[in-house]
Amino acid sequence: MTEALSMRPEMLVDDPEVDEATAARIRSLQQLQAVLRGAAAGGTRQEFCSAFARAQHVLELDDLDLARAFQISRPTVGRWTRGEAAPHPVGRKPILDALFKRAAAKLRQLEG
Repeated sequence: MTEALSMRPEMLVDDPEVDEATAARIRSLQQLQAVLRGAAAGGTRQEFCSAFARAQHVLELDDLDLARAFQISRPTVGRWTRGEAAPHPVGRKPILDALFKRAAAKLRQLEG
């Protein structure tokens, strides 16, 4: 997770040629990356669940997308997003890192 990925899109937000919707999307993705970084740094179960749910919303992923990506069941995705359950603490960081990478990829798409 490099700072370079989160800094370059900030320049786009200040660019007068970037429309308001794109600028809002960039800010949303940058905020998501900050949340994912914080939760990946050893957060609580609730922090994991909150970050996971936010990533699902911001990245526009449905339960099936997440279930396939992490090889879990759709009901498990629902339990994680509702905060009813979470993976073992050892397994949380790789999931949050993968979501961070998806956010970074979306930011790169907005740059192009």
